[in-house]
Amino acid sequence: MGIPLMDVPFYLSQPEYAGVFDVMVAAATDQASDQLQAIPEQAAAVVGKAIALARLARLTNADKKVALMFWNYPPGERNLGASFMNLPTSLEATLAAMKAAGYRTETPNAATLTRQLQRLLKPFYRPATVTAEMNALVRDGLAELMPLATYKTWLANLPEARREAWITAVGPPTSRCFRCNVMARIFLRFPA
Repeated sequence: MGIPLMDVPFYLSQPEYAGVFDVMVAAATDQASDQLQAIPEQAAAVVGKAIALARLARLTNADKKVALMFWNYPPGERNLGASFMNLPTSLEATLAAMKAAGYRTETPNAATLTRQLQRLLKPFYRPATVTAEMNALVRDGLAELMPLATYKTWLANLPEARREAWITAVGPPTSRCFRCNVMARIFLRFPA
């Protein structure tokens, strides 16, 4: 039952890394009894995902919310390439195809996408000007505000190990680099 350990890199890791599928483990073999046992939290997550996917399948494309994420390698605020792909040109074609399929999206050209995506990277490479850069992104509709209380609630509900890893990677909620005050409320700014 399951996949032999030596096959995991080829059959699971590479496709998962490429985004082909999202592996969810719902059961494991109990070593004492050598019987397959459900992992309740994981089984519930599989069911929840199936329900969410069924709900998503019933939505029209215009009603779906899609997030596109990118990373740049090698790092740098002006580099928009990854795995030999021209990101702005590819994204221009992807957005046009999505619009043709009924998704509500803008379809900027590759030059505009290049300018916008490079602006999204700036705050991560210019710590001394992060406040000004993030304010400009919010002003220009390229960043979203999230109430700090919402973020803290989300963070508190993560499993402890994941929460600690997240805080190690991005800093505690008290970190000031992405915080701002709007009408006496504290928000976090996120490049969008």
